[in-house]
Amino acid sequence: LSDKTVKNIYAMFNQAMNQAVNNDLCKKNVLAGVVLPKSDPKKEMRVLSKDERAKLISVLDNIEEITVLKNKEERAKKSSVRYNEDSFGYRYIIFVSLYTGARIGEVLALEWSDIDFENKSITINKSFNRVYDFDNDTGNKTKLECGATKTYSGNRKIPMNDRLAQKLLEYKALQENLKEVLVDTYDDRGYLFTNQYG
Repeated sequence: LSDKTVKNIYAMFNQAMNQAVNNDLCKKNVLAGVVLPKSDPKKEMRVLSKDERAKLISVLDNIEEITVLKNKEERAKKSSVRYNEDSFGYRYIIFVSLYTGARIGEVLALEWSDIDFENKSITINKSFNRVYDFDNDTGNKTKLECGATKTYSGNRKIPMNDRLAQKLLEYKALQENLKEVLVDTYDDRGYLFTNQYG
């Protein structure tokens, strides 16, 4: 178990035992003398250097050439034609993450209504999280659920620079084309980043 989980379990039982003492159900809180193990020091987060960031942006900007080469190789190996991964915005997810610093769950929960092109801002007010699915008969143990941000202060407006605005407009046009092609199978729920079914 993680350090946080152990602390949460201890805090819950300790509170229950204190209440039991207050209700005269037991004479003392036997958890009062428990010493929790020391937490492992957190690993320092590694961020991209300026050079790494520039290389990543260069690859993202030139993805069409890379995708064309990859698709030619794939078609040479097998005859099936696949959807172009770029249609679903994978590279744009990375752009938004790089330019905003938002958590991945926050980026995936973005809707087009959260993007204000006029005032050049992005509103972060929700997040996708993976949670246990106890009521599922399909065998999947978890499901994605859209809910509040991790903390109240996580609700924020992030300024959007011209470069990111241009990339999002470019992606919006791609998504509109995809919707036209997949009219019957695309379930438009207003999210920026979707699969081929919306």
